[in-house]
Amino acid sequence: MTYAIQTRAKTAATKQILRTTEMKTLRSITGKMPRHRIRSNEIRRMCDVPDIVRWARTRRRAWRDHVNRMEDDRLAKIAKEERPNTSRPPGRPPKRWYESWTSESQLRLLP
Repeated sequence: MTYAIQTRAKTAATKQILRTTEMKTLRSITGKMPRHRIRSNEIRRMCDVPDIVRWARTRRRAWRDHVNRMEDDRLAKIAKEERPNTSRPPGRPPKRWYESWTSESQLRLLP
């Protein structure tokens, strides 16, 4: 479930998929079914695991820091720093990979 989570674009759809899959797995581990009416937070506390989306954010930040330490000729660093020169399709634009590497709190502070 967490394979390549560092490089995946963070969108509402991917967050929902991660949380749904996490809860299906945790409910299977604990033996609790949705009919038992136990909240997800309680099941997560019983299993002593953090929220998957928050965990993914820390992994993404750790990967970003790792790439920042790389030499300039490494492919991952080139991909992080370069911007595509193509236009986005009409309609709601998809989230770019490099946009997932910044903190949401940092984005709110930018003018």
